[in-house]
Amino acid sequence: MTYRNALIGIYTFGGCAVSFEEIIDPGETGWMEALSEMTGMDYAGLAEARARLVKSEADANTSAGFRLDPRLEALYEDLRAIKGRYLPPSTQYLRQIGGG
Repeated sequence: MTYRNALIGIYTFGGCAVSFEEIIDPGETGWMEALSEMTGMDYAGLAEARARLVKSEADANTSAGFRLDPRLEALYEDLRAIKGRYLPPSTQYLRQIGGG
């Protein structure tokens, strides 16, 4: 349920989804761009913080050895589909709060 609620929340209120793998992979920068766009945080500051905090790259295949429930796997793939993107709040939500 948590993944489903997160996905509904992102499409309704706006936001971005960032996986642990993206955070620790130095080649992944899309999440920092999306987070910077969404929050106004400085991209360079995010990159510096990651470089300072991430000590080593974890195994890229962290899910090896177990299988998720197919429903959870489908939700996880939906979240991965919006990787590196900022989704703005829905027009319905903005109309409701008087901002669109």
